Amino acid sequence: MTGGQQEEEPTPRWDFFISYTGVDRGWAEWVAWQLEAAGLRVLIQAWDFIPGSNWAVRMQQGVSQADRTIALLSEAYLTSIYGQAEWQAAQAADPLGFASRLVPIRITDCPRPGLLGQIVSFDLFDVPAATAAARLLEQVRILRAGRAKPPAAPVFPGLADTPGSTTVLTSPPRTPGGRQPVPPPAPGPLVRGTPVRRAVLHHGSQLSRALGAPGIRAVMWSPNDRLLAAGSDDSTVTVWDVANPATPARRATLTDHRHGSVKAVGWSPDGHLLATGCADSTVQLWEMTDPASPARRAALTDHRDWVEALAWSPDRHVLATGNRDGTVTFWDVANPLTPTRRTTLTDHRSPVRAVAWSPDGHLLATGNRDGTVTVWDVVSPLTPARRATLTDHRGPVRAVAWSPDSRLLASGSADSTVQLWGMADPASPARRATLTGHRGWVEAVAWSPDGHLLAAGSVDSTVTVWEVTSIAAPTRRATLTDHRGPVEAVAWSPDSHLLATGGADWTVIVWELPDAR
Repeated sequence: MTGGQQEEEPTPRWDFFISYTGVDRGWAEWVAWQLEAAGLRVLIQAWDFIPGSNWAVRMQQGVSQADRTIALLSEAYLTSIYGQAEWQAAQAADPLGFASRLVPIRITDCPRPGLLGQIVSFDLFDVPAATAAARLLEQVRILRAGRAKPPAAPVFPGLADTPGSTTVLTSPPRTPGGRQPVPPPAPGPLVRGTPVRRAVLHHGSQLSRALGAPGIRAVMWSPNDRLLAAGSDDSTVTVWDVANPATPARRATLTDHRHGSVKAVGWSPDGHLLATGCADSTVQLWEMTDPASPARRAALTDHRDWVEALAWSPDRHVLATGNRDGTVTFWDVANPLTPTRRTTLTDHRSPVRAVAWSPDGHLLATGNRDGTVTVWDVVSPLTPARRATLTDHRGPVRAVAWSPDSRLLASGSADSTVQLWGMADPASPARRATLTGHRGWVEAVAWSPDGHLLAAGSVDSTVTVWEVTSIAAPTRRATLTDHRGPVEAVAWSPDSHLLATGGADWTVIVWELPDAR
């Protein structure tokens, strides 16, 4: 007391107020711990609304006296009355976003409706803890700095020099009509030369790239070797003409998906159709006869949850979709104008993250979040039969891919390994090799069409290329390190000379792997 007047308590200030709903308390506490460990001041209901405090006053303090409000977005949060009131109050205090008072962070792959869709967010789900923590703190650094200038010079987006020289590797332009004729191989074992970066294809807005949203989710080459499709987290699919990979040209951007990540893209075996699967629970079928003017032919809308993966049957008549609700749906697409759902597999116990049809058309492999790979006999797609369940992975299976001769199956997992399985007898698969070396989840795997190489992309931001001509002794041929974020997708060109890799840095990098004998 001074002169009969009580001294006013200093107004508290926080760097962040965390807005969340009760079911997401674990996420909220994890985020708060990371921020406080970095020396930031955080107000969080779980820790700061102690017995005797006024809940309404503390909530008002958080919204009005914290520099920024973090809104942890999930399906539950979007239906919370209190959550809505908190993020709307933060948005009202900074309606134009110049001060970045509202920071949405998705902790599930949920939509961002209304005004939330206009504010740049980033994601923390579906990545390991170390990756999520690094992403969180990097975005906080960007917020506090007010811009996203990287600490190191950006990668040159043009052609890379060959190792040990200043000469740019060149190759003749590809045949305008599609695949470049490949000369007969010389006698002796094939040895690939050092991969050379041929092009960097940028996707998304500058803000989305800066804030590290998941970026590119899927990439796939067309059968004629000319087009490359890339699905991304902004609900779009971009189609590039890469007949000459040194001068790629954007041909079209497909925008019919309503919201969520485009998680899968796939060309029909004849190259006439492109299927795109999205977290909006739909698959779109596009006629690609004129790549500059794609025409949507149909939308497959009977899915009850996100479409995580898709695969065409080799005869083009059936499309299989893997879904987050643990089902696999088989669609008759012989007539793409009138696709029909034929049957649905309901035997999986967890979300289906990956599907792959064997090139001979006899088998379908599914990669599941429970860490298993299931192999199905699909000689008759209307009556699939389970042949085997592979259980050697110690984490969710994120990717599966068949060798061109259908005798081997590769599976990539959150346990950071790639398993190679002998499938000569589908009822008794034999594990032939385990590929290690990645420091994070393996998100994508792909065999080269000639069967010699296997590429694996990981959340550790690298791509590993393995020589697998001798399955008993796979050899690491290259590690590609140019991505500045998790690598979510890999795909080989039909002639096996080019590799496309898509990452959370919103880029697709096209690599050339020349032959060296």
